[in-house]
Amino acid sequence: MWLELTTLQGEPTLVNMNHVVTISTEGDGSRLHVTLPESSAHSGVAVLVRETQADIRNKLVSGRT
Repeated sequence: MWLELTTLQGEPTLVNMNHVVTISTEGDGSRLHVTLPESSAHSGVAVLVRETQADIRNKLVSGRT
């Protein structure tokens, strides 16, 4: 099972309990997939959760939903 998140930079990121895959679009329109090592998965998830929480908090403070 994968969870698809979007970073604050607008890049899609796929996360499961073992891997974090970042997907970025290059200048020529091609897409680059980078799979982080298993040891980075949990810390990567923590970073994404913090980014998501910060984004939600900022929207609440500014009155946007």
